[in-house]
Amino acid sequence: MVVALVDPLYDPSWQELALASPQANIFHHAAWLRLLHEQYRYEIVALCVLGPRGRLRAGIPLARVCSLLTGRRYVCLPFSDRCGPIGVGAWEELGAEHEMLQAALWQLAARERLRVEVRDRMPCAAVGEQFVGHRLALAPSEAELRRGLTKGTRAAIGRARREGVSVSFGRRPEDLATFFELHLATRRRLGLPTQPRSFIMRFAELLRADLGFVALAHHRGAPVAGGVFFQFNGTLLYKYGATSAAGRALCANHALLMSAIEAGRDAGLRELDFGRSELADRGLRSFKRSWGAEEHLLAYSRIGARAPSLKAGEPPRAVPRPLRRLISHSPPLTGRVIGAALYRHTG
Repeated sequence: MVVALVDPLYDPSWQELALASPQANIFHHAAWLRLLHEQYRYEIVALCVLGPRGRLRAGIPLARVCSLLTGRRYVCLPFSDRCGPIGVGAWEELGAEHEMLQAALWQLAARERLRVEVRDRMPCAAVGEQFVGHRLALAPSEAELRRGLTKGTRAAIGRARREGVSVSFGRRPEDLATFFELHLATRRRLGLPTQPRSFIMRFAELLRADLGFVALAHHRGAPVAGGVFFQFNGTLLYKYGATSAAGRALCANHALLMSAIEAGRDAGLRELDFGRSELADRGLRSFKRSWGAEEHLLAYSRIGARAPSLKAGEPPRAVPRPLRRLISHSPPLTGRVIGAALYRHTG
């Protein structure tokens, strides 16, 4: 076996590995890698272990980020909640391949004198940023799903439906555009920079490939909540959500999420991944647990001489409070301009 660099954007062998790997998620898919490359012009490669006849046995995708603000580094992967090495079988069966990948990452960091950030836990690496994740097993019946809900969540779903909130699913660019307007207002309310509209609209390629959908909640004909969901390898991922002031009062997000869960179950998916949450965000963590989701630590890894471990529980980089206040008290354009300027550097 040998280690080599592969072009995961267009080399079909990478996509074959992603389709065969039990560890792969939507962020390993070639369509997601192309989206990152086209939107932010990251150079993207895959460090792979090749077996007999050049067949890929394991690999890890890497985006090269060159920034005057955040430094030069490889990241697996920007804007990806969890992304690490993948292989054609369980890691217990691929011990040699896993060790070869880890050694190759250290060599890459030393040769290019930069750090490597992996958005998964690797035993050979220093501990990086830490978050929590939440996963909900999609039970075979609605009755079983509902038994996992807290009393408050069941009441919120019931209220939204009594108020006449309806939920639809779509894959058209128009659905993404509607979601973006809700997303823009939500990010402003939270005081957070907004992802560029072009980034959100690029999701259309994934949706056309049946890798997800947009869920929209309406009340009296007006959109009041939205969500972008990706699906791959048996998992439905709740990637982005947004709710208007009217939608929050109507508990529209509860109706939307319940409808998405039911759709995922009916499609034969195994689990819903709620995405990552910051350790300090107790409200969001409580919301996700209220659906019966199991919480787990989501630890990232750092490789390289300039990659000191973070202390346990140390918070990741956050948006400074003055910047949050500026965004929340300014026109929506402010958050869009700041997001367009910063997101490529932070990933």
